Amino acid sequence: MEDDKWGDDPSVQIMRRVFATMEANHTILLDRAHVGRLDGRLGRWRSAALEAFERRWARSARLGIRLEERDVADLYLRCLEEVLQKDGIDPTGTLLSNPVIEQILRNEIDG
Repeated sequence: MEDDKWGDDPSVQIMRRVFATMEANHTILLDRAHVGRLDGRLGRWRSAALEAFERRWARSARLGIRLEERDVADLYLRCLEEVLQKDGIDPTGTLLSNPVIEQILRNEIDG
């Protein structure tokens, strides 16, 4: 096995933690929504959530809103929740209450 030369980079460590949190939250959300892991709609939902996530993250950066690790994972989860809801899937209430994410969403509406 080769050494993980990237593993010592703090920014890589941060992103690995963010992705791990996103994956865990994704699993919880799908369980709450009673969506199976092999549901054919998942690819479309993930693509739509990723598009919204990237747009909102970039906009938050332009507005000077700094996202911590937890905020990044929460933003993706909120985007996925919205995509599911638009497709008639109820994830049984929001998983998060994050003031930073609420600020981003307010700025999206206001701006």
